[in-house]
Amino acid sequence: MGIRVLDIRCRSLPGVERWRDALTDIYCAFDVIPDRQPFHARIVERRIGSLSLTRFSCDDCTLIRSTPHIGQDGVAGFSVSIPVSGRMVHCHGDRSGCIRPGEALVTDLSRPYGFRCIDGLASVCVKIPANAALSGGSFAIAPAVTDGRRAADPALLKGVTAMIEALLQTPQPVDQRRAGHAAGRLLDLIALMFAAPPDETPPTPGLAALRRRAEALIQAEGTDPALTPQTVAERLGVSRGYLHRAMRGSGHTLQGLIRETRIAAGINMLMDPEKSDLTIARIAYDAGFASHASFTDAIRRRHGRTPREVRDQALRRDDDG
Repeated sequence: MGIRVLDIRCRSLPGVERWRDALTDIYCAFDVIPDRQPFHARIVERRIGSLSLTRFSCDDCTLIRSTPHIGQDGVAGFSVSIPVSGRMVHCHGDRSGCIRPGEALVTDLSRPYGFRCIDGLASVCVKIPANAALSGGSFAIAPAVTDGRRAADPALLKGVTAMIEALLQTPQPVDQRRAGHAAGRLLDLIALMFAAPPDETPPTPGLAALRRRAEALIQAEGTDPALTPQTVAERLGVSRGYLHRAMRGSGHTLQGLIRETRIAAGINMLMDPEKSDLTIARIAYDAGFASHASFTDAIRRRHGRTPREVRDQALRRDDDG
């Protein structure tokens, strides 16, 4: 999980062509048309779990990813780019727009596109494989230019940028388990960053009834590890998007309710003297968590203590009583 750096100084188009060959290995293939010579660009890349994180800076130029490039490298999935300085004028199918710092761009890497880098562009980027998964299901963001008409949440955008920068600047190698955990949290933040804003209007009676059914189902079966927002929607016979619409204005998300139900179940088992012979890992799985580590992280974030500390305190209280 080390860092790779590609530093390019080109004085002619053949040099740029050689950069394209290097880019195929480090990211994906482009044609590069510099505004002037000499031309300089720098790419810093680190792989974290299934994700590829990059920091990209270059002089003014045009980058084009065409159908031959797509056939050449076979790269698929999404790219989420966040300018740190400069601007990107992007064209992707029938969508186009100017992306500035404070905005983000989601690009489908399996389709042709192009963009101009202006004012010495510097950006951070996450390349997300097509099969990447969130804790609540598959990653699904429709490709779009967020040029003010569909802007990402500003606070979360800053958080995502800071997390990418921190992961790129960490000099030590990142072990596989930590890398997988970091990749999952980053994907969750990105998905939340592009989530639709809460609907301030109260749901219709039909949506309110659907929300109560979803809450009851999660309360009853939240410890089932297979339960996800998608399976809840399937069990209720509606689409996931419609179910998310029913949850707007409730102060909760489907995944949040599932997580809270599992945390509550885990806490109850940790504090139950009759379950004191169970290992923490067994309680984690019985509560619906995928691993001991994810259970520990959830309990620590929610209560500021590890599961073992919660159990020890409860057992001491029982002994004192």
